Amino acid sequence: MKNRTIKCPRCNRTDVIDYGEIIECTNCNLEFHKKDVLNLNQDEILAISEKMAFMKSIKNNQTK
Repeated sequence: MKNRTIKCPRCNRTDVIDYGEIIECTNCNLEFHKKDVLNLNQDEILAISEKMAFMKSIKNNQTK
């Protein structure tokens, strides 16, 4: 298997820090699950903060 350069799905830069399961872009300061970056199309990938906001909105809608 070839080593694949991981790029940030938002800004397409390769300035990322690899934390194992998570990568962090040093340019836009967003964190992504590495499995999403490697397996999904770029337009399908959500940053971890976006996933958390989505889950929070669902939780808030269920309590109303």
